[in-house]
Amino acid sequence: MSTTLPLYWNLSSADKKERVDASVKLVSSVLEFQAQFSGPASPAENESLDGSDNGDDEKNPDSFDELNAEDVRYAIRRLVRGLASPRESSRLGFAVALTELLSRLGTVSAEQIISLVMSSSQTQGSMQGHEIRDQYFARLFGFVSIIQSGLLLRQSTLPTSGSNKTLSTTLEDFQTVSKELLTLADKKSWLKESCWWALGLQLNALASALISWKPEAFAWIASTIYSDKVPWSSEKLAFTVQFQRAAPSLQWKQLLAPTFKEPVILSSRNIPIVARLLRDTGSDGIQNSSVPWKPQLHYAWSTIFRSYFPVEGKAPSGQSTFQEFYRAAVDESLFSNTSSPERKSWGFSVFQLALETLPPSEIPLLFTQNFMRTWINQLSGSDRSLHKTARQVANSVQAVASKHPAIGFTLVLQLVGRHGSKQFDKITRTKTVENLIASANVEGVNSYMQFLRSQLLEESSAADAVTLDSQRSWAIDQLAALVKNTSVPRDDSWIVSIIELLIVHGFFSLEKKSSKSSIVSLQIAPKPAFSENTKAACRQKLYSCLADLTTQTTIVKDSEGKTSKHAGTSSQGETWLSVACKTAVAIGSDKNAKPINEVSSELAELRAKAEQLVSQLAAVETSKQDSALGCITLIQSLLLQTYDPEADVAETMESAIDSIQKLFPSSKKKKRKSISTSETSAMDVDEQDAAPIDEIVDILIGLLESSTSFSRSVATFALGHLTTEILPSTMEFILKQLDGKNLDDHSDSDDDEDEEDDEEDVDDDLLGDVEVLDDSDESSDDEEDSDSEASTDEVDDEDAGDIEADDELRQKIAAALNMDPDADDKDGEDEEMLDDDAMLKMDEQLAAVFRMQQGPRAHKKQAEDEKREAYHFKNRVLDFLEIFIKNQPSSPLTPTLIMPLIETIRAARSDEGQFTEKAMNLLGRISNLKQLPAIAGDLADDLVRQVQELHQLARKAPSSAFESTLSSASLYLSRVLSAAGQSSGVADAYRGSLADFITRKSSRLNVGFFQSWIKRQASVAWLVREELVRLVGVDNAVNDFRRMQAVQLLQDLLGQAQSLLDTISHPEIISLITSSRQVILPLLTSAAETTPSSGLNANNVKSILRCALQTVRLGKKLTSTDEKLRAKVGSVWRVEDVSRLLEQFEANPKFKKPSAVSGMGKELLAMVSGLSAGGTKTKKVDRGKEHTTAGKQANAKKVPASAPVHDADEAAPSVTVNGAHATKPPKSKQAAKRKADGIEVESGTPKKKKKPKVV
Repeated sequence: MSTTLPLYWNLSSADKKERVDASVKLVSSVLEFQAQFSGPASPAENESLDGSDNGDDEKNPDSFDELNAEDVRYAIRRLVRGLASPRESSRLGFAVALTELLSRLGTVSAEQIISLVMSSSQTQGSMQGHEIRDQYFARLFGFVSIIQSGLLLRQSTLPTSGSNKTLSTTLEDFQTVSKELLTLADKKSWLKESCWWALGLQLNALASALISWKPEAFAWIASTIYSDKVPWSSEKLAFTVQFQRAAPSLQWKQLLAPTFKEPVILSSRNIPIVARLLRDTGSDGIQNSSVPWKPQLHYAWSTIFRSYFPVEGKAPSGQSTFQEFYRAAVDESLFSNTSSPERKSWGFSVFQLALETLPPSEIPLLFTQNFMRTWINQLSGSDRSLHKTARQVANSVQAVASKHPAIGFTLVLQLVGRHGSKQFDKITRTKTVENLIASANVEGVNSYMQFLRSQLLEESSAADAVTLDSQRSWAIDQLAALVKNTSVPRDDSWIVSIIELLIVHGFFSLEKKSSKSSIVSLQIAPKPAFSENTKAACRQKLYSCLADLTTQTTIVKDSEGKTSKHAGTSSQGETWLSVACKTAVAIGSDKNAKPINEVSSELAELRAKAEQLVSQLAAVETSKQDSALGCITLIQSLLLQTYDPEADVAETMESAIDSIQKLFPSSKKKKRKSISTSETSAMDVDEQDAAPIDEIVDILIGLLESSTSFSRSVATFALGHLTTEILPSTMEFILKQLDGKNLDDHSDSDDDEDEEDDEEDVDDDLLGDVEVLDDSDESSDDEEDSDSEASTDEVDDEDAGDIEADDELRQKIAAALNMDPDADDKDGEDEEMLDDDAMLKMDEQLAAVFRMQQGPRAHKKQAEDEKREAYHFKNRVLDFLEIFIKNQPSSPLTPTLIMPLIETIRAARSDEGQFTEKAMNLLGRISNLKQLPAIAGDLADDLVRQVQELHQLARKAPSSAFESTLSSASLYLSRVLSAAGQSSGVADAYRGSLADFITRKSSRLNVGFFQSWIKRQASVAWLVREELVRLVGVDNAVNDFRRMQAVQLLQDLLGQAQSLLDTISHPEIISLITSSRQVILPLLTSAAETTPSSGLNANNVKSILRCALQTVRLGKKLTSTDEKLRAKVGSVWRVEDVSRLLEQFEANPKFKKPSAVSGMGKELLAMVSGLSAGGTKTKKVDRGKEHTTAGKQANAKKVPASAPVHDADEAAPSVTVNGAHATKPPKSKQAAKRKADGIEVESGTPKKKKKPKVV
């Protein structure tokens, strides 16, 4: 017992895993104790179950205490008592442990445990409400444990030594449990459902048990449950459904009468009563007010669903169909017009339960009329009471479709079908239909496409043409949405079918069907024929689909089985635009398909010429195939538009064909060109035509300006494949598009031009035919306009002058309608005799009048539209430049994009933030390119000039972000020029910027501009070393802060020089060290001599000392490569100067507290001493006496000269300054550090030396 006590506490844990683990350990331990038990218990322990003495136990060999070990008895009693505990999850944990223990223990009877549960859960009058509730729950959980453990229906006997065997359970035990559950259900309404659920468990267990008294039990249940004392309810209904399946041979007609007319509870005639019971109303239709509503769904629903769709076996005979039950019990009950929101909430729960229970083939039956109406209504607004529940239902539908892709199309039909709405997603503001289509398989998508085709082509019952056009427009939109949605399973077959359908009914009129045609869309003629609006919608959606397909990537498998991704192609590698063109040509050859756009002889010749050129381009050599694909795309896009009656592309197509033929000449043309080479060279430059690629790009730029996504996608696709053909003149033309689309200039000039055009149009068109107003009126208007106050009043009182304006407009219209000045005397009959030309002329005159009447407001709106279009066009040009950079990173044209993009950013308006950010990101991509172009000649000189311009702009940069962009661009050009051997030009630019940064106060440069350059272009930065040193010591520095930044830059350059020792001459390095010492030492001396209130502060001094340390490190690194240079390097810094400087710092109260200055000074002194001690004599002064320390230093142990040198690793022999040691005796890590710097160190302890005093 002592080993199991801790486990009882964990049975109440809120963690399920912890409870289960404790139950497993407890049950296994208790069973182990029972296995070791071999004899009866002691008389003292032989108690009755309720704790009182019972003398009969001694005569009963099957008593609870006689057959079970002490730990078993304690465990059962403890577990039963724990069922009444309200702590955390005690009931769950103790019930699980009790159920598992009873199922494995064969030494207890049902009577014993029932008695124990009853006695432990008795209620008393003195108990409070929560205590009574705990006792009720304890009794319920105890009975459920007995039922689920199988003890209540166990056929075995208790193990006893006597000849009279005792059964583990009897019919009386079964009846006792049933009666107590029924009694408990009547005590509290909130216990009723749980008690009846337990009765259902008991009934199912009885049905599957092999027990001798089963018939008697069924008969007793029937007589008890179906008596007048137990009224009909949802619980009794669920129990009856279970009971009829367990005992179908009972006299059900008598048992169910008079409430139900049929013996099968779920028969068709009984369904209305069943629906009322499930609605929580009585069998007589009266609402049961005693039962409180709860959001949880009653278990009767799942019981009924299992009866219709059993896991094993077949459904009982005589039941109604599920569709009939669902319509009556759910659609017409819970979702009726008069149903409350609470009942509708139940209805949504029933729907979700049915989604999980029903087989996939039956799920469409759930989308009934009232359900769809309620669902759409609740989804359409977030303020609806059941909106969240409706959204959960939508998610459940999508989850089911994802689990069963085959029913995705069927569910879509329910949502857009008779009970739903074709605009389901639009009304509900969800993507339910879209997601259902995406979750469907290829077969489902094909089926959905066929459904949409039938909506388009089959004869409709629509009453009027408007409704029919609306229905067809919806189907066309859905077809386009299929193509656009990349989540939909892709298959060439249904995409080709959609393209064929849109081409047939967008470009042609199908007079009658072509049954033998291979194109399916020609096999069905629409009834009635498509209207002009529907045909226009087909053309629009065709272009939209091709635009989407052009940008979508597809995995293409070649002949060798290798896969690769291609944009704008089918799985066979053919572009979708090519598929559309071939389809249009094939449909045009069908005699039943009449083209909407009449084909003239010129147009037919142009099409034949285009098709011939496409065939020629398809056969070009491999190296030109990518460029040929771009040209093919352009030609095919124009060829397809020749079938469009609204598109006028003949002239553009002819120009494109001529330009592409020049770019890809045939063999004959190449021969003629070689013959006429001498003639061409003699031609004047102005007479030569533009490069073919320039003409092609000009056409593509025009497509970029188009308002249709199809033209823009074609232009982008073609330009992306023509990047290898781009020439400098082509790039110059593209960049001019950014300059030519300045929004301010564009709008202003357009306004002026529009006004002038309008005036000219009016003058030209109206002066001859329209009666001009009196000049005096115009002069009076001009006088009023000249007065500012009058003009303001005119604008404010615009509405007040409507009458006068109307009169004036009426006069102008009357003048425009009078073609002949003498026509006023004619009657109205003559006006009807106007011919077509006269009518067209009248239309033009009226249009001119109305344009004048619109005034500045129309011009303002037009200007805003033009600004918007220009803004989008500039973004598209940037998209092309990004494609060019991606495809041709090493092109010599790439660096030439820097300055135009910079100028574009500078010229951008404040409201063009997105465009500016996009241009800056594009510059960033260029700056980060790893592949550098090879440049030479004039291009190199031009890039040097651009670097100079960049630096000029950076010195006056308006923002730090723009300055950072200029810095990145300058670094990129510096790398390009350095690779081309033009480092001097870059150095000149940075040299000038350094001087500006140090000496000009308003300079917008920062130290990061130069640090990144020194870090990435150290070899080029080395060229400005002398200028940098000069600027450190210059007198006209802006302030000490700028001077310290120059010191920092010098330190960075000295640090980078250590990696350039193999490429830089040693005299240059020594010269830099010397010149650096010449400016650093005076700065330190001046700082040490200043008063505490003036001069450089401690941080400035530390920066200078770091730079000084860097010079010494560079010298030591240099001497490690060439020992002969030690003398020259060692003579640069003198120990006497550094010692004197250190004394001054320590004497200055300004630098006493900051110990870092003193420490860094001592480190510098030690490093200088170590650098100058290599074979030379260093004189040190001690109170006016000179003595030599070179001999002592020569005997000292030193690290080899090749040892690596790092920041603070250099030191020198011990030097005393003012009685203080400059270095501490080496100990542990300090000893290793000093040893690496060449200080004397004995093995073990430092060598003691005489401490000289240095003045």
